[in-house]
Amino acid sequence: MESEVVAMCVKMFNGGSQGCGTVTSGGTESILMACLAYRSIWFEKGILYPEILAPISVHSAFNKAAHYFKMKLVHVPIDPVTSEVNIKAMKRLITKKTCMLVGSAPSFPHGILDPIGDIAALGRRYGIPVHVDCCLGGFLVPFMKKAGFTIPACDFTVDGVTSISADTHKYGFAPKGSSVILYSDRKYRAQQYYVNPDWQGGIYASPGLAGKLQSVGK
Repeated sequence: MESEVVAMCVKMFNGGSQGCGTVTSGGTESILMACLAYRSIWFEKGILYPEILAPISVHSAFNKAAHYFKMKLVHVPIDPVTSEVNIKAMKRLITKKTCMLVGSAPSFPHGILDPIGDIAALGRRYGIPVHVDCCLGGFLVPFMKKAGFTIPACDFTVDGVTSISADTHKYGFAPKGSSVILYSDRKYRAQQYYVNPDWQGGIYASPGLAGKLQSVGK
């Protein structure tokens, strides 16, 4: 069932043939998994204290991820009128330690869509993964066009978007305590796995924080 849920969500966000993901316990875990995946990639590059570059309006789960995984959260100011992230400020704050760029679709404090296309363009230019936090609007935003509303694209059709978090337990009407973390490519998902083949009890492996009741989707 979990695999089917992930497959449906990948399709909903227009993921390609390599699109994949996992079911998590909620939006916070979905965000944690994305941060862990990108931190692991930067670890392999020799960066031991990677930085998350995100709007000041981003969900507090990114603070939690930075605390848990020994990362640094660099907050980007937002426009005082539109409440969208300031793209020029984000560009100025990018360094070799920046392991991910973040945008909200929409943000929790203001319900505003960050300019995902512009953030993704920065990601492409500098070779940095881009995460879209769609936990709040994940099951509304994909249907806005069909409902007659015009909004900028904020899914995998945007070149440069590498991961999306969306809460099935909000407008997906699933039981409380469920979310999905989706990736554009399996190489990113592999970085969130934990495997210990040397445990005396056998091989211990899990795709997320929970040790049980999780499966890998698609």
